[in-house]
Amino acid sequence: MYSLKDYFFPNLKEEDIKKLKFKFSHYDNHIYFMENNEILIDIIKYAKYMSQPDSFMRIGKEMGKILKERSLKADLIAFVPMYRKDEIKRGFNQSFLLAKEISKSTNIPLTKKALKKTRKTHHQASLSKGLRAINLQGAFIAFDQIVAGKRVILVDDIFTSGATLKECEKELLKNQAKQVIFITIAKVLEK
Repeated sequence: MYSLKDYFFPNLKEEDIKKLKFKFSHYDNHIYFMENNEILIDIIKYAKYMSQPDSFMRIGKEMGKILKERSLKADLIAFVPMYRKDEIKRGFNQSFLLAKEISKSTNIPLTKKALKKTRKTHHQASLSKGLRAINLQGAFIAFDQIVAGKRVILVDDIFTSGATLKECEKELLKNQAKQVIFITIAKVLEK
């Protein structure tokens, strides 16, 4: 069903989204569904900067279906938070939208309160691998009353250097999370 927004601002990547091939892959504590996919990167950039949150909801549904088939087990689902002003400017947090759809499919509870981004940082894509980790140091806080003793799924859109997810994981483990599992749409190897 289409809304007025879809009529006036159609998602020009809808057909590309339908063509994506999702495949369960994992490495250590990271689950992802594709690698080095230029079409996906184009879809993500378009969705983020042209205000198309439904792209992430559609992708999240596909991820959730596969994870349900795999009987993924965890205590809760969290997501990489955005700095509040950045989220307001964009209008949505793509990691939250993915996490919400995964939660619906798997029936694993979603929390908005596991992590908070406490300060604005530079966009990771504009930084070298070495600077990415430095850029994020101390940018997130986790809350032990929510994560302590829990097996936490942490959702983000893309894994490139892993700096964002690893910084969040560090905070979650520092606040007594039992285990952290990363879930991203894709793993994109740096050139």
